[in-house]
Amino acid sequence: EFAALDYRTPVQNKYAYIMEGLDKDWIYVDAGKRFASYTTLGAGKYVFRVKAANNDGLWNEQGTAIRIRILPPFWQTWYFILGCILLSTAIVGLIVWQRVRALLAIERVRTKIAADLHDNIGAGLTEISILGELVQNQATYDSKGAQEIIAKMCEIARSLIDGMNDIVWLIHPHRDTLYDLVLKLKDTYHDLFQAKGILFKTSDVRVLENVHLPMDYRHQLYLLLKEAMNNCIKHSRCTQVTLTITAQNRRLILSLADNGQGISGRRQSDCDGLDNMKKRAMAIGGKLLIQSDKNIGTVVTFVGDLNKRTKYKITAGGKRLINLRQQ
Repeated sequence: EFAALDYRTPVQNKYAYIMEGLDKDWIYVDAGKRFASYTTLGAGKYVFRVKAANNDGLWNEQGTAIRIRILPPFWQTWYFILGCILLSTAIVGLIVWQRVRALLAIERVRTKIAADLHDNIGAGLTEISILGELVQNQATYDSKGAQEIIAKMCEIARSLIDGMNDIVWLIHPHRDTLYDLVLKLKDTYHDLFQAKGILFKTSDVRVLENVHLPMDYRHQLYLLLKEAMNNCIKHSRCTQVTLTITAQNRRLILSLADNGQGISGRRQSDCDGLDNMKKRAMAIGGKLLIQSDKNIGTVVTFVGDLNKRTKYKITAGGKRLINLRQQ
């Protein structure tokens, strides 16, 4: 509210006011409205100015003024906003820390299981296998039945050792790359290929050293390739097997080709092993393609997407994958 101290004809006094920082121009009113009302002032600093004119129309240009400061609500203050940012950062950091801690715990468990399997169960099975072979060698020629039992025991022990080695490799946290998978296949089938006179060749697999896959994905892929290699050894009558691996734009392609006798259409449809391979491919979101020509060979191709939980980067050439880590 405001008033001019001119009492000769007060009803003819005139007024003008402005809220600097809000109003653009002076607002003129007569003596009947000696007040100004503001209901939407935001937080900030203002200057309210008012001037008056007497009944002769002579304005007092100097007028008077009052400084006004509107305090913001607490949720608009800088310390509240800063506190929210710090709290949000702390929450995100805690979530990330808990996630990393859980991953490290899982990795420690996997490492411990792998070590225990190798040191305890593996050592015991190896000892059984060695003792069985020693007993078999020392048994008399008359104890044919005992020799057969011992031979069976040795075979089971060797099978358990191979299975245990596969499990140790699968859960080991530092053996989860495609490069390690190829090395594992080479180690597993080196003696068999050599005994059968089969040459095993692979494409450049060094580029796969940084391609990390989740354990379930790697497991199914490994069993799929083992089945395919077993078929090459048992049925193809080939002299060469070639494994080719490429990856482009989150697409993983593995091809196992032999130069054997091929698979007839009927044998292909009736083969349980091929059905199992297709099911394993489907289990990790991929598909299996089989191309076979008589006396030319067979090509088994797996096509699948790299797991969505992984991040990777492909160089301009599109052939080298780097910085691919499981998330």
